[in-house]
Amino acid sequence: MRPTPKKRTLPFTKEAIALIIPAVPDSESDSDSYLEEGTESDEDDEEQSLLAIQDIVISIGGNPVSQYGLPTPTVDEERINREYASEINYNPVELTEILQSGFANLTEEQRQTYDRVCCSVDNASGEILFLDAPGGTGYGTYPIQEDGKIILVQNLYCSVTSQHDLISSVYGDFADVGNQTGSSLCKRAILTPRNDQAAAINFKILTHVSGNSVQYTSINTVIEEEDATHYPVEFLESLNTPGLSAHKIVLKIGVPIILLRNLCPSKLCNVTRLKITNLQQNIIEAEILTGCGVGDVMFIPRIPLIPNNFTFSFKRVQFPVSLCYAMTINKAQGQTLSVAGVDLTTDCFSHGQLYVALSRVNNPNNLFVYIPTGSTYNIVYTEALS
Repeated sequence: MRPTPKKRTLPFTKEAIALIIPAVPDSESDSDSYLEEGTESDEDDEEQSLLAIQDIVISIGGNPVSQYGLPTPTVDEERINREYASEINYNPVELTEILQSGFANLTEEQRQTYDRVCCSVDNASGEILFLDAPGGTGYGTYPIQEDGKIILVQNLYCSVTSQHDLISSVYGDFADVGNQTGSSLCKRAILTPRNDQAAAINFKILTHVSGNSVQYTSINTVIEEEDATHYPVEFLESLNTPGLSAHKIVLKIGVPIILLRNLCPSKLCNVTRLKITNLQQNIIEAEILTGCGVGDVMFIPRIPLIPNNFTFSFKRVQFPVSLCYAMTINKAQGQTLSVAGVDLTTDCFSHGQLYVALSRVNNPNNLFVYIPTGSTYNIVYTEALS
């Protein structure tokens, strides 16, 4: 007999719990009208509540509400982009009060920058300004071409002519890539808009790292037994999606990896970077390079991973890591690097992606950009700036 799975609890906030509790009538007369209301409104409220709860649950654990015994909400119309929703989720009154109280304290340089930002937004002139702050690179303007792409200003980065040059500029000669120390690896990275770009660069670098490689293969199964005939194992193994470990992971001792899941809130969190010190059959031993546990050696096990962006549910048992000589721009958000490379072979496709990529270092001489066409798209939701 199969053991009964343990019931899981969710760290719901008070706001999330309040969403699923209907308003209680204040009086008996109110109660009559309350009961006379149609069920369509109640169903809509339930759907909106489930959608709101699912957003919270996914942001915490990465799994949909169906994994915790709740019904799956149906979506009849296109959901708003979460990044866009986050950008426009502000209180104009509070921002006005902050502006009124803080404007007088601006320095002359800060006020000039503020005026320039406001002018750019009011006139829709298409400027991109980089503020000189932690993780910033100064500021400048970018002319816009007829096709909507922008030409990057040369004095804000160092241009390279090939992907090979990009790798060499960030990590040095290919022969020495495998000899990088942990303190050096944690301050360097190549950033790409897409996962497949990052994977290709990582594989290219890995082939030049000395030592024996170890390949880890995942185990894939569908959650619902009736789906087994529709989705064979070979198909499940071919699936790849952001945040999900690859079916085959090839690693070597000494290479940097990045976590794709939260394993230990204090030290092993999503996007934590580590350097491999030993490779066992079912355990990866690695030294933490970033975060509060820098220098600590940790053990990373295989874990079940259940993606939530497919029309069916399946489970992949694999190490929640990937190589990180190169990583996606989204994973680099919030990080400050000493040396960064940006591969714009494929254009950015998400709001603010280009800004994040170009603002990871504080010295333009340490920012290397490979942009074959000389121009790229800068995706900005203008509604978020109005």
